Amino acid sequence: MYLPKKRCFLAVIHHQSLAQARKNVIIAMENGADGVFLIPHGQTTDNSNVCVVAKQIKAEFPNFWIGLNILEAAKHNFIAFNSANEGKLDGVWTNNMGILWQPHNGIISYRQMISTTKHRRCNNYTSKYFGGFQFKDQDQLPDDKLPEAVARSIRHTEVLTTSGDKTGEPPTVAKIRNLRNIVNQVHRGRKIFPIGIASGINHVNVIPLLEFAQYFLVASSISTDEYNLDPFKVERLADAIKKG
Repeated sequence: MYLPKKRCFLAVIHHQSLAQARKNVIIAMENGADGVFLIPHGQTTDNSNVCVVAKQIKAEFPNFWIGLNILEAAKHNFIAFNSANEGKLDGVWTNNMGILWQPHNGIISYRQMISTTKHRRCNNYTSKYFGGFQFKDQDQLPDDKLPEAVARSIRHTEVLTTSGDKTGEPPTVAKIRNLRNIVNQVHRGRKIFPIGIASGINHVNVIPLLEFAQYFLVASSISTDEYNLDPFKVERLADAIKKG
């Protein structure tokens, strides 16, 4: 399912059970979110469970955008893509595209990223790919390496997805502005290449970021606890993004 809007708000649901996921998908649908990502969380779930639940949710809500992130290392991204393909899911989000920065020799390895792309193309996968770039818990690339890394990365993903320094913390406006400037410089297509933000977004700090990013993947600021969305907070953020 294509998301045609200029800016999209994707609620992130920490999977606990099918019933819990279904309840929160409905909250997201009814309060203005454009879609959801299901992800495993803590010790109460595992990758196989969340993959199965994501496919069941998509079967029940075929007209609502459903994505999957299994929070695994880059070498396991194939699991998410295979599940998304089997369940006709709309998106796959990985925290690590497979870029390895080697500061001891100043070299960036793209081997795993290229391998993932080959796997997607060989299997004709259609899910929109949100590839993690300069993501929390990754070794951050130095500024002089960013143009090269961005130019390579946007050939292997549909949404260049980044974060703040830790869970619940937004990236700085300066980081997203700089990333947008670099993307615009190296992207050769006619349409703007989308950037996604996947940490710390709320109805206030999203406003200055709307100029530079197109996708907002949000959990902390719209939840009542680790596993449940708050309808009021979902609607409030949806309104802020829509009106911004």
